[in-house]
Formats: sequence, C-alpha cells, structure tokens
Amino acid sequence: MTHTTITIPANTKQLILQDKPESRNIILEENAEVQYIVSFKNEKPEDKSIITFELNGDRSHAEIFGLFAGKNNDRMSFETRTVHKGNNTYGHATVKTLLKDEAQSDYFGLIRIEKDTTQSDGHLSHDTMLLSKKAKSRSVPSLEIEANDVKAGHSASVGQVDEEAIFYLRSRGLTEEQARELMIDGFFESLLLQIPDESMASQLRESLQQSLS
Repeated sequence: MTHTTITIPANTKQLILQDKPESRNIILEENAEVQYIVSFKNEKPEDKSIITFELNGDRSHAEIFGLFAGKNNDRMSFETRTVHKGNNTYGHATVKTLLKDEAQSDYFGLIRIEKDTTQSDGHLSHDTMLLSKKAKSRSVPSLEIEANDVKAGHSASVGQVDEEAIFYLRSRGLTEEQARELMIDGFFESLLLQIPDESMASQLRESLQQSLS
C-alpha cells in the first residue's frame, strides 16, 4: 500500500476527499484548516489504511469525516491518528458505517495530545448501523493525553434501522422498501450536509447508495 504526505500550509483551508485505500500523513501548519473526507473499500481484505494528522501549528484545525457502506463480503479497515503538537488545536473524527450481508469494518482511532501543549480539543465518534445479523463492526478508540489543559473524548454506538420509524413512514404512505431506503439515506446525511462542495457531497451520496444496491 502506498504512503503519501500532504502539507496544509499556514493560514490556508483545504477540503480533501480520499476515495481509495492508502496510508497518508497530513501535516498542518499554524492556523491551517482541513476538512478531510474518507470513503472507500479495501482492495485487499488484509490492508489497513493509516491516516495520521499532525497538528503541528498553533490553532491548526482538522475535521475528519468517515463514510463507509458495505455489502456481501466487503471489508473496510482504517485508522486515524490525530497528534496534537501545537497549542489551541482542534481534531475531531466522526465516522459512520452502514453494513449489510456479511460485510465487516474495523476502525481504530487514536488521539494523542503531547506534553507542554495547551487548550487542545480532540474527539472520536463512530456510529454503526447493521442491516444483517452477520454484518460486523469493530471500533477501537485510544487516548494518549500528556497535557492538562485539554479536552478529549470518544463515543461509539451500534444499532439497526428503527422499526418504529419505519412504521411511521409507512403510515404516511411509503412502502416498506421506500421507508427503509429513506432511513438509510438519512444515516449519512448529517455529515454530507456539512461538506461545502455540493458536487463532492452528491458524488459521495451516489457512491454510498451504489455500495448497498
């Protein structure tokens, strides 16, 4: 698997989509900002993409969205490492995974806040929706905090389609299939709406739908 390094220069803001498995190192300088979108399937089941965000500069800001959908025997495995080296840094990773059939996903998330930094803010969130009893999702968060004046945390949830919501939508005239499709589409929408590039958001929406059809 290839490994790429990308530097976000000081006082700039970038939007990046990673749509193929690859390990990357993202370096943020002072006042640099990145909104980083990750959405792919593994080309080889044993591969794991490791994406490292080095918040080197003061007030550097990384917002990471992971959107994954799988069916049949699809495999998705990736790791984010957010390393806070500057002061007043922000690094939040939000991952949503939707799986059906016998698809599997593994997400490993690390937040590291180094010594002598102040007012860093790091968080990991992983929400999974399973549409089959054979689908599996694993979430492994890790925190390494060496400073005091910081905020850091993580959360994870695993659920299925809300049958009460399906019943309500059917009572409003939708078929069961239409109601389920609407619920599935809505699972990712909260992240897609935060992507400022409408063309990119539409491309992702279509790709996720195709991954489940």
